[in-house]
Amino acid sequence: MAAIDADHLVELVTEAWMVQAPKYLRRKFDGAGGREL
Repeated sequence: MAAIDADHLVELVTEAWMVQAPKYLRRKFDGAGGREL
């Protein structure tokens, strides 16, 4: 894990979450501009 760039890790975790999250949460996340809910 130490070899993974922090921005890349955020991207991977976010994409994994987006696959599993309910649609209403994905829309809310997208509407908030990303990292902020």
